[in-house]
Amino acid sequence: EGLVESVHLSKENFFYILRTWKKYREEKPPFLLLYQDDKDWFDVKPFETRELMEQFIEEHLRTE
Repeated sequence: EGLVESVHLSKENFFYILRTWKKYREEKPPFLLLYQDDKDWFDVKPFETRELMEQFIEEHLRTE
């Protein structure tokens, strides 16, 4: 549940994810979430706690 078998994204979005992921690898946040926004853009978001990440996911799913 919650896993995606495949995704389609633009080259621009792919390179954005790579740059953003690299940035956060250096910052080393405790939690990092790859998600798709309401405009079908994939993004990476850091969180300090699992609870904050889960709250974001719940709110994100409610807006869909």
